[in-house]
Amino acid sequence: MADQRVLDRITAWQAAGLIDGVTADRLRIAEASVPVDAAMGTAEAGLAAGGANAGVTSMIGSIFGPSPAVSELFAYLGAGFVLAAWHVLVASWRSPIYASDGFSRTPDYLAIALEWGIPVVVLGVIGWVLARSGDRQRRAAGVLFAAATIQVYGAILQGVQDVDFRWQMVLATAGTAVAAAVFRLRYASLVTQATLLSALLLLASAAIGWLEVQIFGAPAERYGRGPGDPLLHELLGAAWWLGWAIAFGVLAWRETRAAAWPARSPDLRETGEGAAARRRADLTRFAAGMTAVGGVASSLAFGDRFNPDVLAPWIGDLAVLGVSAVLLALAARAAPAYLYPAALGVIIALTSLNTVYVAEQTGIGIALLVEGVILLGAGFAADRLRRRLARDRATPEVAPA
Repeated sequence: MADQRVLDRITAWQAAGLIDGVTADRLRIAEASVPVDAAMGTAEAGLAAGGANAGVTSMIGSIFGPSPAVSELFAYLGAGFVLAAWHVLVASWRSPIYASDGFSRTPDYLAIALEWGIPVVVLGVIGWVLARSGDRQRRAAGVLFAAATIQVYGAILQGVQDVDFRWQMVLATAGTAVAAAVFRLRYASLVTQATLLSALLLLASAAIGWLEVQIFGAPAERYGRGPGDPLLHELLGAAWWLGWAIAFGVLAWRETRAAAWPARSPDLRETGEGAAARRRADLTRFAAGMTAVGGVASSLAFGDRFNPDVLAPWIGDLAVLGVSAVLLALAARAAPAYLYPAALGVIIALTSLNTVYVAEQTGIGIALLVEGVILLGAGFAADRLRRRLARDRATPEVAPA
């Protein structure tokens, strides 16, 4: 399996004029022909020669920066305990204020500002400064920005307690998404990218709960579905999550454009900015695929099979398989990151069919056997596709002389 870092160096050498195009193509083909077992053997040899830090830690360092030092790990752990102690001390310093009914709380904005606002400012300022420093400092900045984003969520959630809980969740998640976007613009990393994607997913989940009430009316139970056509509920839910998956795909495309910029300059490519942008793009593509598969599965495949007003489970399972087919096509044409959500979608759809239809006709034993075959087959097929996609991506088409 080709190592992307080696391919990047070959491209940089070619752009710098150190090797010609034919030699570069031969090197790429040679790198793509290295079997996966040989690559694993090289990693194991490095582990044996250099100790524990030469294997797993070097792999982690290639993704998140340099290998974490012991002092750095203890710094993260100590900061976490300090932050938890701050929340406990502030919460115990001021007693909660209750409304006249004796049950609902009245927001204590001073306590909220002390408990949540001060950590947001402190963490944000420190992360803002560290984002301009070395690799380990920038990694700490991403962690601090993620922690500050969580503090923003807690502050807004406590500050808007006097509204409907659905609208409360929308306001809290919207503010969290804005904070995550600001921190992501300040410093681009896997941590800030993952924080932004998580905040957007929380916003999407809260927003659809609020929109369903506006469209169909309030449900009889607190967390149930409102009145209205249940089939329309399912279809709108699937369309909602597919829309968010497309939005994540657009974000991945923007990261791909950022990854293409360093390719125009060998100096920038050697700094690793292009590789970092590609990792962020792959993470965003993975989130897009998981959102599409999970959204369609939760909206259509996991419905009530005994309710004649909703889609039959097999129709929802076919829809999940259709989404998986689209993701497989994207994996072949765009990036292999779509392969894993596609494989998961196939497993979910076949497992649902096995649970709903096979288990009732044949019993638990046969259903378990079928489930094992599904998992083994899906895992084997996904691994073969992954290897083929990696080989096709690394091997260029060499024009005949």
